Amino acid sequence: MELITEPSYEHKFFIDSSFKTGVKEDGVEFKDGKKYLVYKKVYKIDRVLKKGFNLEMLMGILSYNKETGKYEVDNKKELLEMDDLREIWELYPII
Repeated sequence: MELITEPSYEHKFFIDSSFKTGVKEDGVEFKDGKKYLVYKKVYKIDRVLKKGFNLEMLMGILSYNKETGKYEVDNKKELLEMDDLREIWELYPII
């Protein structure tokens, strides 16, 4: 069974459902037979990251570095650091 959500150009951040983040997800999606929790709201994304979890997104992996206090996007070509989580929307605008 595959859950298909409505077409959307908004950013979505995913984590395998086997991880218990303690943060209520904004949705659920299935891909390749695996269930993923979806986060879209900035405050929820921030909570998940600050609990030490990494989130997948189309552009790479998003994480929070507790030592530097910066958000990091690893897009497999480079590691981008940001002071504010909302910078993601500036780096990767929705087209």
